[in-house]
Amino acid sequence: SMGINQNTSRGFTGVLSTITSSLSGMAAGFLSATALISNAFTTALKTDAIKTSLEFTFSSVDVAKQKMNDLRKTADRLGLEYTSLADAYRSFAGAAVASNFPMKDTDKIFNAVANAGAKLKLTSDQVTGALTALQQMISKGTVQSEELRGQLGERLPGAFAIAARAMGVTQIELGKLLKDGKVMAADLLPKLANELDKTFSNDKNEN
Repeated sequence: SMGINQNTSRGFTGVLSTITSSLSGMAAGFLSATALISNAFTTALKTDAIKTSLEFTFSSVDVAKQKMNDLRKTADRLGLEYTSLADAYRSFAGAAVASNFPMKDTDKIFNAVANAGAKLKLTSDQVTGALTALQQMISKGTVQSEELRGQLGERLPGAFAIAARAMGVTQIELGKLLKDGKVMAADLLPKLANELDKTFSNDKNEN
C-alpha cells in the first residue's frame, strides 16, 4: 500500500511539474507575442509620423508615398534598418527644402552616403549620424571643418580625403578653404556624392 502511495505521489508530482512547465512556456510565449505586437505598433506609429512629415515637406501625399517606398527598397537592399533610415531622410529632406537645396542633389548625396555606409558595414546609427552632419552643412550653407573632418569623418572613414578629391584640391588646401569659409554645401555635396559613388563603386544609386 505504501509503495502504491509513493508511486501515486511521484506520478502526481510529475504531472504537476509538466503542467507548471507548460504554463511557464505559455506565459513566455504570451509575453513574447505581446512584445512583438508592441514593437510592431511602435514601428507603425513611427512610420506614420515620418510619412506625415514628408507629406508636409513635399506638400504632396503621392510624393511622400513614393519616397517611403524608395526608402524601404533602399533599406532592404543595403541591409539597413528601415525606420532609422526613413527618419534620417525626413530630417535631411526637411533641412534641404527649408534651405532651397535642390531635391535632386539631396537624394543623390543621401543615397551615396547610404550606399557607402553599407559597403563599409556601418551601423544604422553611424549612417544616420553621417547624414545628420551633412544635414547641418545644408542648413548652414557654408561647410565647417568640425562637421566635415569631425562629425562626418568620425562616422564615414576617409570622408575628408574623399571630399578633397571631390573638390580637386589637397587635404591641406581643403582645410584652408574651410577655415576661410569658402566651401559651400551646394558646391561640395553634389561633388562629394559623385566621389563617394566612385570610391565605393556605386556607379548607380538604385531606388
